Amino acid sequence: MIMGSCEEKVLLAEGVQAEGNIEEWLLKLQLEMQRSMRMICARGAQDCFSMPLREFIESFPSQIALLGV
Repeated sequence: MIMGSCEEKVLLAEGVQAEGNIEEWLLKLQLEMQRSMRMICARGAQDCFSMPLREFIESFPSQIALLGV
């Protein structure tokens, strides 16, 4: 991870195929993004008190790190 970077990547828990009706796969993508963020947030809630602060901040997306702090 590069500190001070303006770019951050959050991986989806499961991939979504961009095929077929655009409205359908965009809805699937939106739901998967929400599901993935909920999973990461739940993991962050568990880890925020059990890890050193710096390690916690470097291990999670910035939105989750801010919630934990």
